[in-house]
Amino acid sequence: MASETKVGTYVGNGTALNIELGWTPDYVKVVNLTDGDDAWEYFPGMAAGHAIYTRTVTDNATTGNASMSRITSNGISPRNPTDFSGKKGFTAGSALSENGKTFGYIAVRNAEY
Repeated sequence: MASETKVGTYVGNGTALNIELGWTPDYVKVVNLTDGDDAWEYFPGMAAGHAIYTRTVTDNATTGNASMSRITSNGISPRNPTDFSGKKGFTAGSALSENGKTFGYIAVRNAEY
């Protein structure tokens, strides 16, 4: 199998969303394109629903400082290669689905399997 990369967007609705790729990704990055202030990344070896969360701006030091942290729920979950026949991809948890906001993603699959 060849390596694959897909780039796309989705609009959040406040709940977890299944993003269909046709394959299961090894790496996923999701960015809030509407606000440009938040990003989440999933790496191989992380548990489902986890992500590295990066807040990229500081709102006058009143609502949140720029930072990086690990979230352990409502993050990114690659969908098992045997699940959802023909609809493999990843689930963007509710933390990555703010209602009405546009999110961009990049998903990468390694060529080893």
